[in-house]
Amino acid sequence: MKKVPIIILFFIYSCSLFAQYYQQFSQYLLNGQAINPAYAGSREVLSTTLLYRDQWVGFAGAPRTMTFSAHTPLTSLSSAIGLQIFSDKIGVSKHNGIFINYAYRIRFKKNHRTLAFGMGAGVNTFRSDFSNVAINDLGDKAFEYQYLRSTRPNFSIGAYYYSKRFFAGASIPSLLRYGYDVFGTAPDSLRTSPQNSYYTVGYVFGINKDIQFSPSILLKTNYPQNRQIDLNLKLSIHDALGMALSIRFGDALVWIIDYQIIPNQLRIGYAHDFSTSMLNKYAHGTNEFMLRYEFAYKSNVVSTKLF
Repeated sequence: MKKVPIIILFFIYSCSLFAQYYQQFSQYLLNGQAINPAYAGSREVLSTTLLYRDQWVGFAGAPRTMTFSAHTPLTSLSSAIGLQIFSDKIGVSKHNGIFINYAYRIRFKKNHRTLAFGMGAGVNTFRSDFSNVAINDLGDKAFEYQYLRSTRPNFSIGAYYYSKRFFAGASIPSLLRYGYDVFGTAPDSLRTSPQNSYYTVGYVFGINKDIQFSPSILLKTNYPQNRQIDLNLKLSIHDALGMALSIRFGDALVWIIDYQIIPNQLRIGYAHDFSTSMLNKYAHGTNEFMLRYEFAYKSNVVSTKLF
């Protein structure tokens, strides 16, 4: 099996760290709060989601991400609150975070539409352990410091508009970005220019009473000029079984399947990314697992939305 030296992974991570690295998900339709704080409360019940992503299987030191989110509407206050916790590991580095989200929601009676404005506040922690890196030049100053640690606050903002069949959103999951000096000769720097922004839009077409077709687009921009588009085409049968094909242009072809095990409560999902980039020479795709539980009982307003 072909291996890529861990120093390459470190280089990739360092570039990501400088640009305020943010997670990537294939099942973003079922994990909306991970990219937009204004998504909080949109399921209309207390909703919890656990997601695990094992990226680039077979690639030594490849990224692994776990995230947990919970959010609930506060109907009497025209608002919602949410919690987002995540943990990333790539090579010898770890990136963890916890965010509290708040969304103010404006409800429109016609077509049950909602416009939400959200913001989040939290803490990011970074840690790299270079003592596990095998190097040829013991005098290399890049590895003079065995540990790199940093804990920094951050904030997120977003807007989300949705009805039963349509949604559109815009968000910046990390408002602040930091520069780190691995040599320890200069203080950390703060750059307030936002570099990661997300834009989503989608619509649900009813083919018949049992089958629905929902195309959607996710546009990710990375300051100042990088862009990536996810095109998702999903079929839903009996509001229970979902099957989707997603194209992440320039990166991967993704197939997704999800199933509602307990009506209105328990849903599971799986996604597999087939890399279309040069990484397909070294890795065997990406696996992503999702578990969502919603506390929707007879007394609740049950959400039947597909997103």
